Amino acid sequence: MTDNRRLLAQLVDRDIRARYSGSMLGMAWPVLLPLVMLGMYTFVFGVVFRSRWPGAGDGVGDYSLTLFAGLIVHGFLADVISRSPTLILANVSFVKRVVFPLESLAWVTVLSSLFHAFVSLLVLGAGVLLVKGQLPLQFLAAPAVLIAMVPVALGVCWILSAGGVFFRDLAQFVALVNAGLLFLSPIFYPISALPVSLRGVAHLSPLAIPVEHLRALVIGGTADWGLLLLYLLGGYLLAAAGLWLFNRTRHGFPDVL
Repeated sequence: MTDNRRLLAQLVDRDIRARYSGSMLGMAWPVLLPLVMLGMYTFVFGVVFRSRWPGAGDGVGDYSLTLFAGLIVHGFLADVISRSPTLILANVSFVKRVVFPLESLAWVTVLSSLFHAFVSLLVLGAGVLLVKGQLPLQFLAAPAVLIAMVPVALGVCWILSAGGVFFRDLAQFVALVNAGLLFLSPIFYPISALPVSLRGVAHLSPLAIPVEHLRALVIGGTADWGLLLLYLLGGYLLAAAGLWLFNRTRHGFPDVL
């Protein structure tokens, strides 16, 4: 067990560093990218379009921070989704090693994406501190929202990584999925802005609950921890189904690769 954890930690570290290998700024990019994103969204939506978020205050910064909170949640899952279909294809050498726990590649992808989400969360916290002058106490619970998404991300990763071996077009299709999640989930708008008849449908998005909860913690609202617990339990069911499918199909990987 200890050896597996050490191996996993090494693979996650290698994956994170590989993203910025050869770049001039190196590991400064995980901080700079969300900072630039936050600045762009502040300018475009807050200054140009003069958008305001209901219940989040009338300032430009309030809207940008509320929007950025939703984008962090979307970015975490979208990163996992976009990388999953080619996960096995990019690690063919591991497929041929009988002793290698192939299912752990999903953990590497998810934990690497979670690291970047946590960095963005720190940037969000700095933004809240700058705009509001203080961090609401409940903001300290914000990492729990991202952690609650881990089983969902793992389930999706196992399913898409297994499917990507047999269906190469899946890598192109997931771009549409990510775009759909961005615009059909309450990222650019609150669920309360939708007609009552559509609010139940909006909650079917895997992003709806974590987005609403992270925003509540950012703007000083209250989170429904019971609902988040149900989301976590649903994520475990998805992860179990994804792992089952992955293990059922992994024996065919060498034949296809």
